[in-house]
Amino acid sequence: MRPYSLHSLLRLALLLCFLASRLFVYAQETSGPKTTYVFRLKHKPDGFSLFSSLVNVESSAKTLANEPALGKRNVIRGDLRLTPKGQNLLPFIWDSGAAKLYLDLNRNGDLSDDPVFESSGEKRMANSQQEFKNVVLPSSRGPEFGLWNVDIWLWTRLYMDTISGVTGAGLIVHSGWEGEVVLYGRKLIMSVVDGADGLIAERDTLALRDAGKSYHPMYEIAGVPKRLFFGGHLYEPSFQLEPGEKGGVLVAQFRETESPLGECRVVGQHIARLVLSQSNSMVAILDEPSGEVAIPVGTYDRQDVFLDGGSSVGVFRTVVRTRGLRVFRDVPVSISMGAPLRNSVKVEASVLRNMLRLGYELRGADGEIYDPYPRHDPKRAPKFAIYGNNKKVGSGSFAYG
Repeated sequence: MRPYSLHSLLRLALLLCFLASRLFVYAQETSGPKTTYVFRLKHKPDGFSLFSSLVNVESSAKTLANEPALGKRNVIRGDLRLTPKGQNLLPFIWDSGAAKLYLDLNRNGDLSDDPVFESSGEKRMANSQQEFKNVVLPSSRGPEFGLWNVDIWLWTRLYMDTISGVTGAGLIVHSGWEGEVVLYGRKLIMSVVDGADGLIAERDTLALRDAGKSYHPMYEIAGVPKRLFFGGHLYEPSFQLEPGEKGGVLVAQFRETESPLGECRVVGQHIARLVLSQSNSMVAILDEPSGEVAIPVGTYDRQDVFLDGGSSVGVFRTVVRTRGLRVFRDVPVSISMGAPLRNSVKVEASVLRNMLRLGYELRGADGEIYDPYPRHDPKRAPKFAIYGNNKKVGSGSFAYG
């Protein structure tokens, strides 16, 4: 028998590698009948924090049938437009001089049967913006169709210390809907936070975490995608509010669908969650990814990487937007992130005498910079100590910024 040449053996090895790659992708794509999963999520009055800046204000000169005694200056009437097309208008009167907000929550034109909200913002900001906390907004169809526990920010236009109008309004939503669900035998907690318009869409937040784990912003998907790849399966999620107990019931449907898959090799360690996004049209979530993973083909223009250091260290995150990750059906790709990590401190002389400015950075395997997440948590501030001649001469912690 004629022995094989080295060139022939190399060609055979290359062919075997290609076939192994195709078998990997084919095995991931082959599955049984597709299923639509339906979950009913209960209203949860607090525990979340979604900032919704898309709240328009329409000024109005008309008075309500029953109004309280108001100040003589800086009083603005109008409507908060809670839905994009303006069907859900909430009448209000803002007495900026008295730092009070009146909302016609039941929309009956009578403010005597509605609560009064007083600003909790800083006095130095009272002439430009005011914050009103713990405002409960019911659905225009009634509280059984939805309740939103929010903080409301109002911004003003000032001219010669006189308010000429409202520049905008912002909502911080603390309520949502939550429940335990099961996807392919995996017990999860699903949470949904809506921006107070009753329409779960790309401006809202969906969170999925394993049952038994505490809620953390790491599990949030900022912007509910049209398609979601989770646990090795692709879904088309949709949501609908139905009447129920106080706050309503959110019905979540996850319709399983298909998409060509490609092979992606994750090089790095200790990644708690990797979120790959295609401009909000599709999001792929990979929990604790390592080695070869299969994900839908396409170009991912954003990568959110989370490292979980436990209760003593906390969660760190980096966001990569500078380069797109292109996943092909036939050609494996590779991304590098996570550990090994490198700590570094940059020391600079301050403009003040006898002071040093210390800047801390945590870099990953590909040079990416990780920040504590959430960012502004003084309990997680990294600490440092300075030694001279083996003697501790100073210590402190880094400030965020």
